[in-house]
Amino acid sequence: MDSDKTIISDSPPRSEPEPGLVIQGYRLGQLLGRGAQGSVYLAHTDGDLQAYAVKLVDIRQQAASTIERLVRECTLTAKLDHPGIVRVYEAGYWGDHIFIVMEVAEGRAADRFIDGALGWRRAVEVVRRAAVALAYAHDQHGLIHRDIKPANMVIELDGRAIAGVKI
Repeated sequence: MDSDKTIISDSPPRSEPEPGLVIQGYRLGQLLGRGAQGSVYLAHTDGDLQAYAVKLVDIRQQAASTIERLVRECTLTAKLDHPGIVRVYEAGYWGDHIFIVMEVAEGRAADRFIDGALGWRRAVEVVRRAAVALAYAHDQHGLIHRDIKPANMVIELDGRAIAGVKI
């Protein structure tokens, strides 16, 4: 198969997963967001108080090269340990989807601050912290974030101070 062709499936498209659906032991809750590659849900496991973010990517709507790259990047990202990078706990296949289980980043997406509410000094600090995390990922495994933008950076504030930035 040509790796640049879109994968086509004869099966009918699935509707959005319903809250309560269990995927590999993770019970989906509310939809947290939807992006170009998939949807992200808040999730829990039975008997565990920890919250997880589960991203579902429909592989029927992705190029084979995109799927291969996504699986490779998930495997490498799971090896990273940096306070500025959302931890990946697990990834695998679920039907016509790839699921990725990640840490839930506390805070607000940087795009919610675009109106200048951060001020220039704190905005520079956000960019600096994101750059340090990106440099770490590249130095460790040659990873390059292919979609870095304010919507993909989470800022945690402690009062008016930046407590953390996660990509």
